[in-house]
Order: sequence, then C-alpha cells, then structure tokens
Amino acid sequence: AVGYSMTSMMDPKAAISIDRLGGLYGQLPAFLAPQLRMLFEALLADEGPLVFNCSAGQDRTGFTSAMVLSALRTPRDVILADYHLSTTYRRPEWEMPKISPAVAESDPTAAFFAKMQAGPARKPTPLVDAQGKALLLYALEAVEQKYGSVEAYLDKALGVDAADIAKLRAMYLE
Repeated sequence: AVGYSMTSMMDPKAAISIDRLGGLYGQLPAFLAPQLRMLFEALLADEGPLVFNCSAGQDRTGFTSAMVLSALRTPRDVILADYHLSTTYRRPEWEMPKISPAVAESDPTAAFFAKMQAGPARKPTPLVDAQGKALLLYALEAVEQKYGSVEAYLDKALGVDAADIAKLRAMYLE
C-alpha cells in the first residue's frame, strides 16, 4: 500500500464541480508520477498480480489505467470506453467506511469526505464536463502538452523508456 496526501491537489473547503474536475485531472500526470513509477517498476519486475485503486476507482485509477493501457498500445477510444465503465459500475456507498467526527475534525481531507457522506445518497455522475468532454482527456492533454506523447511522459517523467515499454508489451500482450 502506498499512501499519499491529496491536500496539495484539492482544497477540501472548495466545492467539487465538473468545471473544477477538469483542472484537477490536468494535475494528475505530475501528482501521480511517484506512484506510477512504482507501479511500472513492479510491472516490469513481474511482481503481479497488482491492484491499484483510489477512493472512487475512477479518477486517479482511471488515469493510472490509461497510462498502463497506453503503454500496451491500447487505442484511445478503448481506453475511454473502459474509463466510462466507472459510471456504470461505481457504488459510492461502498467506497469508504463512515468517517468519525473526531477524525473529520483533525483532518481537512477527512472532513471533506465526511461532509459528502452526510449529504444525500450520491449517485455516480458521468465522467464528462459540461460540454460532454471526458474528464480523462484533460489529463491526457496535459501529458501531450508538456511531453508531446504518452510514451515521452512515460520516459521523461516515470523513467519507463522504449526498451521498458517493449518489455511490458512482450510480458503482457498475447
């Protein structure tokens, strides 16, 4: 298990809106780079099976899945279709145990999630912005804007070079 704080990425006092989520997705490539390095090291070392997840299994998990699938040459439309399955299969009521008031008082991120738990039962919302653009595309566009391609991001930000990608493809594709 690899823990980390989302505090640097999220303002627990701010409301989460679809418009704001696009900006948060744009930060995922930099924010998750340390965890992605570890994941790719484990994949390359054949330390599987591996499990990765986040609180809802869609945002951070979706980007991570997109990076693995991209390394394996999965077409972007297939990656996006897989990502959108999160809306279909997500069950917010199973995502985390009830947060105690004492924990919520001492931790701003816990307070943020406790507030969400106290509200009406949540239903998964489609992972698109107000114009219908997949939120995952904000992260992929951030990668392409800064690095030019997913492969260049894997190499420069994660240390997963062309030889590593070839090894992953040999290991995990039929």
